[in-house]
This record gives sequence, structure tokens and C-alpha cells, in this order.
Amino acid sequence: MGTGFLRVALVDQQGVSTRMRGGGAQVRIFRSNQQDVVTGGITDNDGESDYFELDAPDRPATLDPSQSEPAYSLWDVEVSYTGFNTVYVHGVEILDGISSTLPVELLPQLPEDIQNNVQRVTNLYLQPPAARSDNNIDNY
Repeated sequence: MGTGFLRVALVDQQGVSTRMRGGGAQVRIFRSNQQDVVTGGITDNDGESDYFELDAPDRPATLDPSQSEPAYSLWDVEVSYTGFNTVYVHGVEILDGISSTLPVELLPQLPEDIQNNVQRVTNLYLQPPAARSDNNIDNY
């Protein structure tokens, strides 16, 4: 089994990195479609988490044309912060040896939701590639 790396970066509506007062947005990572947390942490004052090490198929095996398994593993990521709606991103692809950043936009809770203790959730579903490349790839 190989290892890929993922960090979460909080962004605004234009996709620009955003600071959170005191940091501390909670990040939890699950194997796709499973409920047990594999790893997690919190974001820093710049709205970025540390890199998380996640299992991925071995790179050499993914370059073998006879291999039918996908070249990536799938993970689900949950990001929450007090006063903001929780975001779940489903189907994040992780490749062996690759470091990736997942930009996440947190939307503020509505005043009436805070007053009524209602937590809204945004679910984002990423689609896996429709086809695997048949090209000889030296670097991905």
C-alpha cells in the first residue's frame, strides 16, 4: 500500500485562502462511505491543516495496464467550525506519493439557526474520472 498526502485549506467565495480567528476548524477524514474516523486535526490561524497521510494504491501497480483497480483511493472529509455550517466532501481522490490541498469554503450560520441551535450541512460529491488513461505516464 502506498501513501498520499492531503491538507485542507479554508477559502472564501473567490477561492482565496482565508484566516479564521484563532484557527481551530475541525477536520475529520473517513474512508469513503464509512463512518469510522481514520485521522483528523484542526486548522491553524491561516486556515490550513497539516498534511494527513492517507493510504493509496502503490504507484507502480497503478501504471500496470493489466491492473483494473483505480490508481487512487477515495476519502471523505468533514470540516466544521463554530458559527459555520459543516461541510462534507465525498470522494476525494488520493494518489501514492502526491501531496494535495482540498479547498473548503465554510458558510456562516444564519442568526436564526444559531438561536434555534440548528446545524446545517453542505454535502459535496466529487465524481471519479470516467476513464483511466491508457497513456504511459512518467509523472502524475
